[in-house]
Amino acid sequence: MSRSNSKLTARGRLAMVKRLVRGESGRAVAAGLGLAVSNVYRWWARYREEGAAGLADRTSRPLVITVEMQNSKTRLKRCGASDGRTRVLLPSSAAANQL
Repeated sequence: MSRSNSKLTARGRLAMVKRLVRGESGRAVAAGLGLAVSNVYRWWARYREEGAAGLADRTSRPLVITVEMQNSKTRLKRCGASDGRTRVLLPSSAAANQL
């Protein structure tokens, strides 16, 4: 499953790579897909290193949570409808002031 803000699925990334294999420039492919050239070359590098498997979606969640990461977590509070069905998580006002 692709992320909601992702412009390409794994299938779209494979089609993009095939355009590069056929000889299109990275700049032309990026312009045609509305992507940054650096993103096109990042996927191209992953394809060269890992093959089609390298084009699969990846998690952005860290594999290991360090002590620093755990200490920097901000406290969240719940807001929303009084019936409890809709809830939005927001940083506490103390955490917002630290930004």
